[in-house]
Order: sequence, then C-alpha cells, then structure tokens
Amino acid sequence: MRIHLLVLLFAVAFTTRVDSVEATTDSKVTADLQNKVVAGERNLIRHFSATQKSEEERAFSAWTTEGLANWAKSSKAAWTDEQLEQLVKKGTSADEAFKLFQFDEGVGKLLSASNLKRWETYVGMLNNQNPEKQVSLIKNFTKAYGDEAVAKLLYTAKSKWWTKDVASEWQAALFKQWIHEKKNPDDVYRLLGLMWHNAYTDPFNKMWWEYVDAYAKAVSKAKI
Repeated sequence: MRIHLLVLLFAVAFTTRVDSVEATTDSKVTADLQNKVVAGERNLIRHFSATQKSEEERAFSAWTTEGLANWAKSSKAAWTDEQLEQLVKKGTSADEAFKLFQFDEGVGKLLSASNLKRWETYVGMLNNQNPEKQVSLIKNFTKAYGDEAVAKLLYTAKSKWWTKDVASEWQAALFKQWIHEKKNPDDVYRLLGLMWHNAYTDPFNKMWWEYVDAYAKAVSKAKI
C-alpha cells in the first residue's frame, strides 16, 4: 500500500513538474511569439512610415517643381518699371530685350502674352532715351514670326471684341513699320499672298485696302 502511495505521489509530482515545464515552455513560446509579433509590427510601422514619408517627399517635390514652373511662367509678367529703366540705362538693345521678355509661345498667342504691355512700356522708354534712334514696337515680332503671319493675326484679332483695341493699335504700328521700310501697296499685296482672281473673296483683301489708305496718307504728308 505504501509503495502504491509513493508511486502515486511520484506520479502526481512528475505530472506537476511536466505541467510546469510545459507551462514554462508554452510561456516562452508565447513570449517569443509576442516578441516576434511586436517586432513585426514595429518593422511594419517603420516601413509604412518610411513609405509614407517617401510618398510625401515625392508629392512635395512634385508640388515644388510645379510651383516653380508656375512661378517661372508667371514671372514673365513680373517686369517692373524700375527693372525696365535698368535695362534702358544698361543700353540693352531691343533685340536683346526681346529675348528677355520670352515671347516664345508662338504668334498665335502674341496678343495674350503677359509681357506685351510691358514690352510697349520698354519700347517707349527706349525711344525717350534715344529720340533720334526710334525703335519700332513691332519689328522684333515680324523678324521672329514673319510679316504675313503677324499681319494676318492682327487683322483677324480685330474682328474679336476682346482683342479689337490692342490688335488695331498693333496693326497701326505694323503699317507704320511697312511705310518706314518703303513697302508700297504692291509689296504688301504680294506679302499677304493675295491673288487678283480672288481678291474680293479673300478676307485679307480688306486689310490691304486699309494699308492703301494709310500709305496714301503718308504720301500726302511726305513721310515717304
């Protein structure tokens, strides 16, 4: 009986020990698992944070690039009177200034160019500084885009109420330039690409007659 009791006690003690060991082992496994989960979460958070930061940096970079591009574009209209005066004082020629004003969007956008009025102001300053050497308001545009393209743009723009005034002003400057260059009506007729057989149906025929009138007035005043 005593032996049976000892065996029973031993069995209970052994079972308790095993359970304790298993519990300890399970506890260690659980702790290790928890540590791994926590480490994984930390790595995931670090990865997410790095990814988010990278995306934010790329977004900021894109925003900055776009902002700088927009600023550079808008800076075409940023010429102040003081800056224009400095150009005149430095002896900057009209050809050199024309490049600085960045009229590089094509003849079709000439009348909507942000620096157009500033160019007019600059030419006025330049002519006041050098009254004996007058600069044409429009010469650089015809040099860059051609007389025909500029002339037809201006005449077409005169038919639009929102560009009529500025187009009329610039067409007058163009006619003045042609008269200064001693272009007679025949020269301008060919320049505009007019043909006798369709002269009365060509929309630019009327522009030619306007030039004939301006030319006749200049002749009567002995300007040519």
